[in-house]
Amino acid sequence: MEIYGWYSEKQLGVLQTRSEEFSSCKPYIYYEDGSGNIVQVTEVTSNINFKSGFDDVKSLGIMKKFIKASKEPISSSENV
Repeated sequence: MEIYGWYSEKQLGVLQTRSEEFSSCKPYIYYEDGSGNIVQVTEVTSNINFKSGFDDVKSLGIMKKFIKASKEPISSSENV
């Protein structure tokens, strides 16, 4: 089954707000994409025709594997 990554600034804002309210919420989610890059996503689905509730969502393509979720964003130089 293929997994597709999606990114929305509006959705990230919602996730960050939830992170402030709930200590277990980790709004910064990272996957490895099809080219081997580590990318931040706000959602993953198994459906390429996914219809997001956020009007600014962008498709990031096929994701190879989950890397990590964290309370803080990773820096570009950080080893994940």
